[in-house]
Amino acid sequence: MKRIILISICLILFFSLKPFGISAQSIDDRLDLLIEIKHEIIASIAKQTGLEKGSIEIMVSSDSVVENIDVYVSVNLPKDAKIDEATIQQIVESIIRIISKKENATISEENIEITIH
Repeated sequence: MKRIILISICLILFFSLKPFGISAQSIDDRLDLLIEIKHEIIASIAKQTGLEKGSIEIMVSSDSVVENIDVYVSVNLPKDAKIDEATIQQIVESIIRIISKKENATISEENIEITIH
């Protein structure tokens, strides 16, 4: 019975998303892209600022499921970190630009929102 319900839900989702050109593969690709962006941002901030990777908290998300990807990045640094927000913003934008070009994804600067805490 549980299997039938699960299959029914999957079919409903599949057919409801199909008219919009959204497939499970495109969703997986989008998640992989966001995960790669997150890891590269952490590595780049750590390298350029001297902070430990474990002390940098980042959340990367997107609510887009079509061509242009909106990316929201929230960066939380240690309270005692004396790092200019403009530097962090530049690092984030640079990484997003590099990865989107490498992955052939469409992310324009207008579609990037960065919050630094």
